[in-house]
Amino acid sequence: MTSMKGSTAVSISTLFFAAMMAWQITTRSALTMDELHTLLVARVMASGEWVSFFIGSVSRYEGGSWLVCWPVSVLLRLGAWGSAATCWTAGTISLATVGLGSWWLFRHFGAGAALSIGPLLALCAPELLHYSYRAWGSLAEALIVYPLAALAYEAWQRRGRSLLGAVSLGVLLAVAVVISYLHMATALLFVLLQWLDREGRPASRVLVETLLVAATSLGCFALWLGVAVPHLDEALTVRGGTPILETLLGLLIVRLDLVALSFPQAWMGQHLDRGILPLVMGTGLSLLAAWSAVVAWRRGGKARWLSCLWITLLPAMSVGHQLAQAPDVLRYYLPLLACSLALIATAGLRHSLLAVAFGLLMWLPQGLHMPYQNPAHAYLELGSNALYRFSTNPHEKFHLLLEHVPEGYAPWFAFGYGLDAGTRYSRDTRSMAGAIETWHISGRNPLANPHFVFSAPPAWRPF
Repeated sequence: MTSMKGSTAVSISTLFFAAMMAWQITTRSALTMDELHTLLVARVMASGEWVSFFIGSVSRYEGGSWLVCWPVSVLLRLGAWGSAATCWTAGTISLATVGLGSWWLFRHFGAGAALSIGPLLALCAPELLHYSYRAWGSLAEALIVYPLAALAYEAWQRRGRSLLGAVSLGVLLAVAVVISYLHMATALLFVLLQWLDREGRPASRVLVETLLVAATSLGCFALWLGVAVPHLDEALTVRGGTPILETLLGLLIVRLDLVALSFPQAWMGQHLDRGILPLVMGTGLSLLAAWSAVVAWRRGGKARWLSCLWITLLPAMSVGHQLAQAPDVLRYYLPLLACSLALIATAGLRHSLLAVAFGLLMWLPQGLHMPYQNPAHAYLELGSNALYRFSTNPHEKFHLLLEHVPEGYAPWFAFGYGLDAGTRYSRDTRSMAGAIETWHISGRNPLANPHFVFSAPPAWRPF
């Protein structure tokens, strides 16, 4: 009976989110730049051509944007239309996240929490709904790590915390970080949970387990960088060219003022007008989430896991402010929003109903529709989004994708790329003069370094 009750709650919760997502998909406009990137790379894969991570990823350090192209390419081979393949792929991952999260909540907090989470995710955070069907590979899709990691961690606990299980957890965390560097905060969460769930075990044993997981995750992540990324310096920098170690220092210097000020806006997202009523509702949701985190901590048990995740994500959001300005930074808040809504679901039915009321009052006057996306502008933006690669053939990715761009949009795509490449070549050529001279004086050949390929760009034609 209990299992049937849980299955019913999980099904209703997931189906509600699926219905809202389907409504959004049927009313959406053209694919955005990042979705177009996923589609074009997937088309190359579907044609039978191998696309390496270095060529197929957007950022050249995170792997999610490359990994999501594989299931999209499978759907394309099965005959799915381009936008349908991207939406179904991202949507399926999102529905799996909702379903698994709902099941985990049922196991520990009852049918009410499991039933609430789907409507909360769909109605209280428009950006969660918008990104749920947009195949970027590193935003909504990366959220599936949370329920999977929670279930894996529980399985490890039930089986006596074996050292082999610790290795498996380390591999899982490494895969999570490869999908999105955001999950470095998830790895930090594991350390917090280890000491929170000591259960009277010797500190030395806990330390060994923690170090084993850390060593495995770091080793697997280093192996990935060594195999997948030809130029390690690119993998060790993040958005804007910031060194990753410098970025991680942001976890120690937490700007809670920036996080707190942006939290109400994050509930509204980038596409809702920031009037007085939406801002008040966003503030109400922020305060309700903070109070639910306090309630969960006082309750203890598995509720503290969510509180720890919520606390861990705060410095991660602070790091996000180092990488992007508002409103662009608001999308980094998706994990914090999802965790906040899970906390609200565990706090009880009254908290959930209040959150739904806040959510509806926030977006109902204007709706949830995304702004119109001009396809020509999306192709122009994609072309100018640093498609060059440091190699003997820096235009390889551009030519690879151009073969699959519709003929009417190819000039827009080429113009964007030409503008970006021309600007980049001009800047890089000037900055390389001194370095090239040093190489010549030392008797080394600059052509041996792919970074110097920009020093004397050959003439080329996009068509």
